[in-house]
Amino acid sequence: AAPAEAGATVDVTVVFGLAQPAAPPRAASAELPPSSDGFRSEDVWAQRSVLAFCDATAPGLDILARSCWAIDFKNWLAARGEHYPVNPENFYEQFALFAAETEGRKVDGDGKELESSFWVDHEGRMLGFFVVFTIRRPRIGEERVVSAAWERYVNLRNNITSATASRAWLVMPFSVEHDEFEAIDDGLKVAILATVGFAGAGALLITMSPRLALAVALALTLAAIFFGVVAVGLGGRTGGVLEIVVLLAYFSCLMPSLFRIANGYSASTEGPGLSPDARIRLKANKMSSLHTTKSGDVEVEGRSTLWPGAIVCERQARTAATLIRETPAILAALIAAALVGPTLLFTSLEAMGQVGLVIACGYLTSLPVALGLLPIAFSAGVAPSRVQDRAWIALRKWLRAMRPS
Repeated sequence: AAPAEAGATVDVTVVFGLAQPAAPPRAASAELPPSSDGFRSEDVWAQRSVLAFCDATAPGLDILARSCWAIDFKNWLAARGEHYPVNPENFYEQFALFAAETEGRKVDGDGKELESSFWVDHEGRMLGFFVVFTIRRPRIGEERVVSAAWERYVNLRNNITSATASRAWLVMPFSVEHDEFEAIDDGLKVAILATVGFAGAGALLITMSPRLALAVALALTLAAIFFGVVAVGLGGRTGGVLEIVVLLAYFSCLMPSLFRIANGYSASTEGPGLSPDARIRLKANKMSSLHTTKSGDVEVEGRSTLWPGAIVCERQARTAATLIRETPAILAALIAAALVGPTLLFTSLEAMGQVGLVIACGYLTSLPVALGLLPIAFSAGVAPSRVQDRAWIALRKWLRAMRPS
């Protein structure tokens, strides 16, 4: 889980007396849900239940501060030499005096007056109220764990709370944020899968080789993992819309180099060359006929040679020739990106600076990806081989004839 901002806090709100709506309420909404049946804040057991809910919270909830009228009301009564809970007949008289003296003086850390923590009707009777617990902001990805802990606590308290206090319900501050994080995570996954898929399809269209398309998709996937490790693990960044844009910019810098290497390998005509035995015979001048075909294969005395290791040698020869031909163009693009990309860092827009930085980094990492990772994949057997194709053809002919040709 990504770390939360140091010192960041959030408020967990618990509502009493109002029926829980089907959807979480929004702060901007002036419409209140209907009152719960049986709610009577003046009841002695309701007063005790609210005080116990606020004052005797479960351990592990990581509460830094709490704002609860029952605690404030009890302290106000104690300062006047009176006791809590208040007799129901005197509750609203005492509560009106308490509200008049304290509610208007409650301010937050910035000196802004806080809104009232309870709702009353035109006769001054309480319709409902809420209590607020300030906790440390959970790390990204841990919101569900924190929400579940608070839901367990509220449900446990509801089971032992007086019916006159009504059932409490939660308004978690990061419930909407968590949905946004999930949407961003889903968008990030879709962006990665779609880009890798389109890159594979593009490579297939260019090279007409499923193996080369697979190699390009594999290299791009590993590059995405590298991007995630650097951006999230080392950079400490969390996923967001900007990160999705930056990732797509990173991919757009990588793909041209990958396509150049894949297309260069597909168009290469290099062959495996001579077998070790043929080289010995050539040195001894014992070959009667030797020439190279258009496909790059060597024919000795009119026959094409298939020898152990020819497939590996062919892939290595084609990969080396591709690197020799395509590396200058990739290096030229890298130099251009290194000169242009960092200039965006000097703009006043942070997003533009990050895009410029990722352009430079994208072309820089194209060197190990396109000139290192992709050739390794070719040599490991992902790339096609003409010698291998001819060997399969020879094997099929042998199986049909039931004898070597």
